[in-house]
Amino acid sequence: MNRWVKSAAYLGAMCFLSLLIVFTAVMVNENADFQVIFFYIRIAMYPIGIAAFHFYLKIKLGEGEMTPEIKYRVRRLQIVLVILFVAFEIIQVMRGSSL
Repeated sequence: MNRWVKSAAYLGAMCFLSLLIVFTAVMVNENADFQVIFFYIRIAMYPIGIAAFHFYLKIKLGEGEMTPEIKYRVRRLQIVLVILFVAFEIIQVMRGSSL
């Protein structure tokens, strides 16, 4: 398959996953106010950001130039970004500024 199609499918899957996170959280929390829903939306945006970063690298580097070492470094960077995003959200919740 074309690298554009694969990358777009990955980005679309992450968008679908993000929407699923938001709708599930809202359905579980029926009495949620706007701040809680906004918190869930912020959490759901992280997979989209990671997928967009992956999409950008695929376009920038091309399929042939992505050696296993580069793929490993990109995956490691994505994991670090997710950990930082989650840590940031936990700190925001603990400070009380998010909810």
